Amino acid sequence: MFAADLFRKIDLNARITFVKLASYQGISSSGSIKELIGWNEDLVNKRILVVEDIVDTGATLERTLMRLVIKECSLTLR
Repeated sequence: MFAADLFRKIDLNARITFVKLASYQGISSSGSIKELIGWNEDLVNKRILVVEDIVDTGATLERTLMRLVIKECSLTLR
């Protein structure tokens, strides 16, 4: 719901896609990050807005950003 509301408010010619990662088992972190729904878009030379729903240790967000670098996207952090 948040992503849909955000998308309505910002003026961008863009598409929305989702990646689902999990690092928790129950109420505690497992220490590993599982990719439940993976990357299905060509992200090379695209501008990317990452919206994270829960930031705890930052490990999932860090993995996401590193994955974007590995995919050779033109990554600009703002």
